[in-house]
Amino acid sequence: MTRFPFIATVGVTAVVLATSLSVAQAADGDRPTFGMLDRDGSGEITRDELAAMGQARFEANDTNADGVLDKAELIAAASKRTEARVERMLTRLDANDDGVLSAEELADRRDPGRIFARLDSDGSGGVSEAEFNEGREKMRQRMRARASD
Repeated sequence: MTRFPFIATVGVTAVVLATSLSVAQAADGDRPTFGMLDRDGSGEITRDELAAMGQARFEANDTNADGVLDKAELIAAASKRTEARVERMLTRLDANDDGVLSAEELADRRDPGRIFARLDSDGSGGVSEAEFNEGREKMRQRMRARASD
């Protein structure tokens, strides 16, 4: 196999895998676990298992069973994920368990000074576009790492 077809195959496989995993989220918005994907319990996830999970999620979101996901179905699926995310956020941040988040509860979570210090990597007292973009990429990496846990 020459280099280009090999790289193209790897790229296409990565896109299919990422798409399948995003579609393969559980109904309550959680990311799929290894156990959910390893349907036969073999200790490995096969392409067939991944495809089956993706197909199952697609079918669950295709509420009118017409073989496509229309705007309303996509919005409904995203709404389920958002609702689950909000529930997790309230569970984590609602210190007094009153069902709402106050400015104080949110302020305790994010210290602007600490965030600014992280972004201002050269200590200049300002955040350049390069520092901002670097900080954003680091945040994405941390979020990905949390999501894979």
